[in-house]
Amino acid sequence: MRRVPTILVGACLVVVWLATSAQATGARPCQFDTRRDVPSDFVERCSAVIADGTLSGESLAWAYGARASFYAEREERDLAIADLDKAIAVSPTAFLHVFRGILVKGTGDEDKAFGDFEEAIRLDPGYADAYTLRASIHFTRDRFGLALDDLNVAVRLDPRSVGAYFLRGGVYAATGESDRAIFDFSAAIQINPSFDGAYRGRASAYSALGDHERSWADYSAVVRLRPYDGTGYLGRALESVFLNDLSSAMRDLNASIALDAKGARAFMARGAILADQGAFADALADFEQALELEPNSIAAYLGRAQVNIRTRRYTAAMSDLDTAIALDANDARPYALRGPLNSLLGDQNAAMADYDTAVRLNPLDATSYYNRGAAHVIRREYDRAVADLETALRLQPGYEQARAALDIIKMFHRPSL
Repeated sequence: MRRVPTILVGACLVVVWLATSAQATGARPCQFDTRRDVPSDFVERCSAVIADGTLSGESLAWAYGARASFYAEREERDLAIADLDKAIAVSPTAFLHVFRGILVKGTGDEDKAFGDFEEAIRLDPGYADAYTLRASIHFTRDRFGLALDDLNVAVRLDPRSVGAYFLRGGVYAATGESDRAIFDFSAAIQINPSFDGAYRGRASAYSALGDHERSWADYSAVVRLRPYDGTGYLGRALESVFLNDLSSAMRDLNASIALDAKGARAFMARGAILADQGAFADALADFEQALELEPNSIAAYLGRAQVNIRTRRYTAAMSDLDTAIALDANDARPYALRGPLNSLLGDQNAAMADYDTAVRLNPLDATSYYNRGAAHVIRREYDRAVADLETALRLQPGYEQARAALDIIKMFHRPSL
């Protein structure tokens, strides 16, 4: 199930509730005066008004809703939901259902939240945020077509809805439509240039298109907007790797780890750079730290296995690769790495079995075809070697090792008739 940022939060709902409701209906019980009131006094006064029994209907619902807003702001979710249940029972409105849906969604009960958003749309078909929020649940459940239907309505109803553009960009990114994702994330940024989430989304979409310079620039915007959030530095570091600027990548990874010592991805990325630089002890320490943070991380096991192979700790490397396969037998990467290790250890049959599995699970990996082709050469299966090397070149036309191996085979071996 996908995760999506909540479009509205309790603090925003306080402002919306106290502003729009009061403007629409005039003075209300337990009004909040921003010049003199503090939330605790307001809640106490509101509770007294509710308890005295003089309110009914819309006024009572308003009082429950207003108090729920402040409970939500203080992250007292259960109290807020209880008040909204009472408000809706007295006088249901689209806003109350949206408010409760957001809070219920935060508890993990997406079915109940979905029901609230649907009821909000029934009560007010012109409520743009209700469509956006219903779309967020469609999105988390991979119902992308339904999510897009709702988001298109939301954008039509409110062309300045940052949340609708942002979420629609996320849907397009999830379906591989990076150009459309960039358009929507850009629209969200134009409306709210301080929204770091839209920069993150656009950076990821640019990276998917191979435009690492623009991706780097967007992650730089995230760092500027949220300098104390390590994930922005991490994203920029990964783009620096693509741009072959390893010194900048290391600076950002160090910054990311300093800000968020529980971020396993930063340790893995730094470990990979350190391994490439020959600092194997430091690289090993980073991968081990990543595994301490995420014990089931296949990427961390693969990274540590590669360091162990390069330092000739073959038994440890094999153990890491076996563990990675046990975690997910349908991930091609551990087989692709274990094949060469088995070959190095002299077990050509095991190596061939790993290459076969790697190719079956990921038929677009040129390296696995190259390695299997080399294994066929060892077994003097030259026709099969040629077929694999030609496939590797078709997948990756600039694969010089595959081209050189193919030329040598063709020079000394005639294909079977």
